[in-house]
Amino acid sequence: MKKILIFLLICVTFIGCPAYTPPVVECEILETEVKPGDFATLYSKKYSIFNDDWSGNGVESAIEQVGIICNGAYKENNQLFINYLHIQDMTITKISGDTATFAVPFNSVTGVVYFRSGYTTNKLAIQYPQELDMSDDSVSVGDEVTITSGKDFFDKDTFSKKKLQQLSDIGYNLVWITTGDNNKLPLDRKKLIIEKITSNSVTFIIPEEMKTGTVNIINEGGFEKSNYTDEALIVCKANENAFYSTKKALEITR
Repeated sequence: MKKILIFLLICVTFIGCPAYTPPVVECEILETEVKPGDFATLYSKKYSIFNDDWSGNGVESAIEQVGIICNGAYKENNQLFINYLHIQDMTITKISGDTATFAVPFNSVTGVVYFRSGYTTNKLAIQYPQELDMSDDSVSVGDEVTITSGKDFFDKDTFSKKKLQQLSDIGYNLVWITTGDNNKLPLDRKKLIIEKITSNSVTFIIPEEMKTGTVNIINEGGFEKSNYTDEALIVCKANENAFYSTKKALEITR
C-alpha cells in the first residue's frame, strides 16, 4: 500500500508540474518602412530580451535567428511557392535590454518577422527600389499598360518566351499590386500579353477586379536559393531585391 501511495505521489508531482517554457515575446518594428540593406529596430515592451542573462520562466532565451519573409524559388507538385518564411542567422546589435537592430536582407519581402522567442506585432515594411516606369499612370478597365524597369527583372542570359511560359505554368506571378496595409495582390496571369514581355518590360490588360495601387514586379534574381531550387529555370543572385516598384500608384478610373 505504501509503495502504491509513493508511486501516486510521484505521478502527481510530475504531472502537476508544467514544463518551463519561455514566454511568447512580442516585439515591435519601430521603422515605418525600411530599405533592403538598411537596419531595422526591434523593441520589446515587456521584457529585456536582449540582455545576455535574460530568461523567461527560468529558461534562457535570446534572439539569435530571425525569420524573414522572402520569395522561395522551389516547386513541389509542379507548383511554385512564393513569399515563405526563411530562417537565417542574423547579426543582432544590442542597443539596450529592450532594443536591438539587425540588417535587413536585400531579398526581404514585407511581412511579420519571427524569432526564437516570439514575433513582431507589426510588419517589417520593405521599401522596394522604385525602378519601374508606367506608359500611363491613369487607366481604365480593359486598357493596356506597359511597365518598364531600369533593371532587368528576368535573367537576361536565360530569358526566353519558352522560359516565361514554363514559369507561368507553375504559378509565377510576375505583376503584383500593393493596396492597403502593404498587402500585395497578384495580377491574373491571363492578363499578361506574353509576346510583349521582355527581361525588363511587361505589358498587361487592366482587369475588372484591379484596384488603384503601386505596381510591383517580382525579380527573378531576388529569389532565395534552396536545395529545391530548379536552377535551370530560376536564376538566383546575391544581393538582389525581391521586387521592383513604381514611383507612384497606378490609378484605375471607372
